[in-house]
Amino acid sequence: MPDMLPDILEEDAMVISDSFSGSAKIAARYQAFRVNHSKQYADGWISTNHAESFFSRLRRFELGTHHKIAGPYTLYYANDACWREDHRRNSNGEKYAQVLTLAGRYPVSRLWKGYWQRRKDAA
Repeated sequence: MPDMLPDILEEDAMVISDSFSGSAKIAARYQAFRVNHSKQYADGWISTNHAESFFSRLRRFELGTHHKIAGPYTLYYANDACWREDHRRNSNGEKYAQVLTLAGRYPVSRLWKGYWQRRKDAA
């Protein structure tokens, strides 16, 4: 996990976590705050509630919509879950129109071309 951090976190990022074993490596590079759940639920404003809420919603999303989230595509499923959450109050027609508009605005994705055929050489 620490090898991925430079790609997804800005230099001045603040990381809030529970006391998992990898958090010491994160704290060495970033401003990090940790909550030890064996001692307390939260430490003032520091808590992991938002992350835990997100992962709870992602698990519900997996069970209700996709039934399986494959490792290499986890980020894409998470982005899809976020988009659905952000637009949950929009009607199906509004969501359909938005997706159709965006799909028509961009060329064929090199990343997703051949996905259903499980092609490795889709690009």
